[in-house]
Amino acid sequence: MDKKPRGPVGWVLLHDLGYTPASLSFLEAALADLGCRVVIPALPGEGALPDAWRGVTASDMVRPVRDATLGLFSEAEEVCLFGHGMGALLAMQMAEELPVKGLILAAPTLRLPDRLALASSLVARFQPYQSHGDARDDLPEGAREKGLPTAGFTVIRDLARRVLSDRDAVTCPVRMLVPGQDQWSDPKAALDLAEALPHAKAIVLPEGRHQCLTGEGGAQLLELARRMSEFAGKERA
Repeated sequence: MDKKPRGPVGWVLLHDLGYTPASLSFLEAALADLGCRVVIPALPGEGALPDAWRGVTASDMVRPVRDATLGLFSEAEEVCLFGHGMGALLAMQMAEELPVKGLILAAPTLRLPDRLALASSLVARFQPYQSHGDARDDLPEGAREKGLPTAGFTVIRDLARRVLSDRDAVTCPVRMLVPGQDQWSDPKAALDLAEALPHAKAIVLPEGRHQCLTGEGGAQLLELARRMSEFAGKERA
């Protein structure tokens, strides 16, 4: 039987709460160099002020991601997704809905720290921003200098509940970067998810923090993206 070459591989890249698309520019460039089609959808609440999050729901957050992913299916035969933090939840939601080829998740925010999860609405009222939870002074490119808009914590909580309740629908390969020193996304929750999914593998970064897109984490991410792109682009019999 003749083999038919696949079309270009598509990638949807999803940034975290308190970050901008610029945080994923290095990954976007690397995937483009591999010949992939890359989309970074604009997410609700991306404005610099916490008021940008007023009234935003989990469904509002999913809608543009779904539109971007469906649009990419018209251009690429196989579609993969990458998500960091909150973006990892959105990537999982797409894998539960659509026949995506694979996921790469970095520091997925499956559970917020208890001090925030238990009173997220109250925190948002009196403290519009929280620090990124990283003691280092140098924030990575694309991180909001003011920190994380606390009005988005309720959205994260609802997204996590939503994707975890339907996690059995994720049947594609999943690769997960799990920072061992993550102060925002519970590493144990990520490892438990990797154990529960049928085709998942977790890579632990023992000294990594939530901002794991630079240094060792960034290098691991680029290698994972290269391998998954090759896997998604293999010839079909």
